[in-house]
Amino acid sequence: MPTEPTEPPTPPPAAPKRPRITPEDLERFGDEEQMRSASDEGRLRDELPPHHG
Repeated sequence: MPTEPTEPPTPPPAAPKRPRITPEDLERFGDEEQMRSASDEGRLRDELPPHHG
């Protein structure tokens, strides 16, 4: 039986961080999906104003 170095198991990918949704946010936005899209900073970072096109 050859002894081979074993690599440590790779950890599972981290779950995406969910924005913290407070009851006040739900009341203001109406539903959780709107709240998520409003707080999606990645989407905002990817969008450029028309004059940057």
